[in-house]
Amino acid sequence: MEDRVSYAPARVLTDERVAEINERIRQHGGFSAFLSSLAGDDSRRTTEVTYAPLDEKFAGVLGDLFKKLSDARVRLISDSRRNDDPKRLGGISPLLTIRRLLLRRMSPRFIDTNVEVWGTESLGLASLGLGPRVLFFPDALMLYGGKRYEAVSYGSLSVGGGTIRCAEVSPHEWAEVLGHTWVHTNLDGEPDRRHSNNRRIPIVLYHLVTLESSEAVFRLPLLVPHEEMAGVFREALRGAIDYAGSRPGAGGAGRAGRRPPPGASRKRDAGKAREVLGVGPDATREEISTAYRKMARMYHPDWVEGLGPEFSELAERRMKEINAAYRELRGR
Repeated sequence: MEDRVSYAPARVLTDERVAEINERIRQHGGFSAFLSSLAGDDSRRTTEVTYAPLDEKFAGVLGDLFKKLSDARVRLISDSRRNDDPKRLGGISPLLTIRRLLLRRMSPRFIDTNVEVWGTESLGLASLGLGPRVLFFPDALMLYGGKRYEAVSYGSLSVGGGTIRCAEVSPHEWAEVLGHTWVHTNLDGEPDRRHSNNRRIPIVLYHLVTLESSEAVFRLPLLVPHEEMAGVFREALRGAIDYAGSRPGAGGAGRAGRRPPPGASRKRDAGKAREVLGVGPDATREEISTAYRKMARMYHPDWVEGLGPEFSELAERRMKEINAAYRELRGR
């Protein structure tokens, strides 16, 4: 009879538990799993993972976020390589392979759990349940490639951003079009007339939302068409990661430090304020004001409407930090 895992102040998905799941995949995967599913008997091939009711909030937060991301038709960069040919797409680099990203509630294979598990997978084999998946459990992110799971600690994850310019045949309607190029160009960027079927392709600007692990085992680069929307999604992902890290048993006990030297607190406040607004130590008053207006637009209530109360609270809290940072730097 299989063990039932009860919630305790420790990770439910320990290394031992993940190893147990992978051993079940090895023993009962493939054709034997198919026969078991026909017989309606999953007890031999699934491992039960049980969470406390509090962790249902985590699933709800991710569900609201992923629904919004899905509505915005956010896409995944599945491959990126340098363009070494100046006559191909006008030399635009990098060359991106962009896939539609499926964001939905999933049934983790070989795992039976009492919470909703949301995840991502790219369109293609995913429709057959065979594609790579990223699954967000309350205590760990799980990567599933069809033959085994690999757990990634939320503590190792970071959320990044930036912009990227690419040539795309059918860009998102919200994406900023910077210009146009052709599949085949001359060195001056003009179309190569020797090619009769030489398509004109838009050059567009996308905003990046990246979720990656410091352990270099995982990176999820997403393309978002709108700057303010990308900012909200980055903060929402950071909030979800922070929540996962603060749940009971996730650790995070602080350490007592030495007393800071005189003036260190003031310098630390100014440094944090510059980090919040994204400006450097030599930023002018005008640059600080411009950065403040940009951040204030990013967390306008219109951009979190419909994301649920968790995101409204997150945007409100972030806006307080932005206002405080602006007052700190303007008062210096």
